[in-house]
Amino acid sequence: MKQYNPFSPLLDDDSPLNDAAREVVFQLNQRRPGADTWFTKVRADRRKRVEVVTWDEMQGQPGAIQGTMDQERKKIEEIAAFLAKKPLERVYIFGCGDSWYSALGVRMLFETVLGIPCEPMQALDFGYYYYTMANEKTLTIALSSSGGTARTTEAMFMAQAQGAQSIAITNSAGSAMDKGGDHTLLVHAVRQGWPTQASTAAVALMDLLAIEIARKKGGSSAELDKLEKALYQTPEMVGKILKSENDKAIQIAEKETNRHIYLFAGGGPAYSCAMFGAAKIKEMTPADHAYALPQEEYHHFDSGKEGDPVFIIAPEGRSVPRATNTAERTRIQNAQAYGVVTKGGSPLLPFLDAAFELPAMDERLVPIVYTVPLQMFAYHVGMTKFRREGY
Repeated sequence: MKQYNPFSPLLDDDSPLNDAAREVVFQLNQRRPGADTWFTKVRADRRKRVEVVTWDEMQGQPGAIQGTMDQERKKIEEIAAFLAKKPLERVYIFGCGDSWYSALGVRMLFETVLGIPCEPMQALDFGYYYYTMANEKTLTIALSSSGGTARTTEAMFMAQAQGAQSIAITNSAGSAMDKGGDHTLLVHAVRQGWPTQASTAAVALMDLLAIEIARKKGGSSAELDKLEKALYQTPEMVGKILKSENDKAIQIAEKETNRHIYLFAGGGPAYSCAMFGAAKIKEMTPADHAYALPQEEYHHFDSGKEGDPVFIIAPEGRSVPRATNTAERTRIQNAQAYGVVTKGGSPLLPFLDAAFELPAMDERLVPIVYTVPLQMFAYHVGMTKFRREGY
């Protein structure tokens, strides 16, 4: 059996990376999780990260989303003008955790405005297995808030080794990815707590990038202008939802605090929301389990069990009929059904125990907005458990 380098297979003798890239990969892989992780810190520190830091960052999302688009607009236009001259045939977007979920959230918009396949990938899978399909006609986008996530940086270098164009998207100027990408865009958001604004702002940034590339390639001005206008309305929508849906998030959290498993389901772009929702539960309540399922997959394993809280993200769109079946199925399973749906009489409502009813919007922009109630729910579940456990 082949003996791989213990730090990374990309450091093996047959690695296609050049010496400079190999050195960066080596340095990033020297980092090992220490004892001072969130799961082993004293409980008061854990609570502070949720109660103070994450809350403030969650509330600051409108400014982070707006600020990121405004401050990176000129750079986006420059990158788009460069890429418009390239014969792009495919886009890969990769990352880990929330960065990967952000990639899932922009796929539909990229494909509909650019007219080429866009594949979100977990960074390890792309960097170790599927990089071979990238070439000079491929655009790759690497996301890492820290700019130093080893697997994501490796994937970016492997894409470059195949001749692909790379864009690094990070919150961290001067990081390995900032320096190593062919192009870099910065997310003007804070991520000291669990990721909220760093994720929604990254989604908005990529959406704007796709729109501008399409515009520079001669796409329909009227259609792109309409989509961009809707994108620039999302910060205000997020701000309103943070205020209007908080009480409902508290009520549902108090009802479901004693659970230890939480399910989330969504189809199309809403699957990204489901992934974000599950991630926030796992981050803010580390003793609990949370799983995100594509809308159809929920049914293939009868996923909900008696008493399980199931969150169905179903904005107005093609997945609504199947999402309605999901809500109905939860009744049969004696599970608890909650929805994130569009105002105006969603067909899911008769089968739901409670729902966040949000404004109608272009389905391609849903991950920025319909994720927000799930962030608040996870926050209040975590805080309720902290209080009940006396710290």
